[in-house]
Amino acid sequence: QIRQLQQKLSQHDDEKSLLRERLNEVELELRKVLDDHASTTAMYDEQLQSLITERDAIVEQQIFQSNENQHEMKQLREEFDRLKQLSAIQQSRMPSEEYINSLHETIEQQSEQLKRLNENFVTLTSSQLESQTEFDRQKKEIEEQMNNYKNQIERLSLERTNLLEDIQKSTASPVQLSENEKRADDKLGKVNTKLKRALQTFKDKIHRLVTERPELFTDVGEETTERFDHLIATVEHQATHIDILQSENEQSQEQLRNQILELQSSLDACRYQLENERPVQGQQLVCATPPSDEISQTNIENYEMQIRQLQQKLSQHDDEKSLLRERLNEVELELRKVLDDHAST
Repeated sequence: QIRQLQQKLSQHDDEKSLLRERLNEVELELRKVLDDHASTTAMYDEQLQSLITERDAIVEQQIFQSNENQHEMKQLREEFDRLKQLSAIQQSRMPSEEYINSLHETIEQQSEQLKRLNENFVTLTSSQLESQTEFDRQKKEIEEQMNNYKNQIERLSLERTNLLEDIQKSTASPVQLSENEKRADDKLGKVNTKLKRALQTFKDKIHRLVTERPELFTDVGEETTERFDHLIATVEHQATHIDILQSENEQSQEQLRNQILELQSSLDACRYQLENERPVQGQQLVCATPPSDEISQTNIENYEMQIRQLQQKLSQHDDEKSLLRERLNEVELELRKVLDDHAST
């Protein structure tokens, strides 16, 4: 019986050695998984920083365009003031029928331009709101992926702790050796399967990313927790910055809308005044011819030239907005691709 007990103890020591070897292998694979996860997190951090930089550039470009539109509105207001002064001067000098018709057409053209500017502002506002909503959704998806990775690491760490406890229990209780060994073998097999699957997925993903984007792996740190905290802090900072820019942009657009309404009111008043004074001025033209026809014609030509310049600026603004929208679509497509690849892991 003593020899049998000695043999069982010897077998127990051998099996315990095998269990420790397996435990070392599991710990080694777990370290590799954590290192690979840290590399993947750093890569996503760099991609997110790049996308945030591009988004900030687009927002700044839109703010710059809003300022340009505001400047154009100011110029239009000055032109309307000059037009009203010119109209008052021409009324005292009995303007010609041709000048009145030209002035009426000019007012109609500017009214159409104001309508187009208003439509452009509405389109720009809706585009910014869509960009804000898309960014919030993408930020939420990234945070969910980070939480999933944290939960996976915690689950593997818990399984490792349970495995160590089982080994300690099997060492302290030789009577329950066979049952503890079976449970330990089952848990080791499950842990090994999960670790191998996760490790292979990370390896394939990282290999493909290194092949496609080698510049993303130039500087990679080692502390996973610090990178998570840094990434979350960066996302929160950018969200706060976006809220501030959105508030400033809404205030600017509200001012522009008020200016558009004021200019529209001035247009309506000027048009109403011209329509009421046109019959009286037509009767006065029968008696005399104004001495300032040439000056009025020159003013009209200058005014039409300025209107054409404004139309060209508006056309350029539409082209730039189309280019910005295309670039924004490319950035959103690239970000969706990154999120899909990240979700597949």
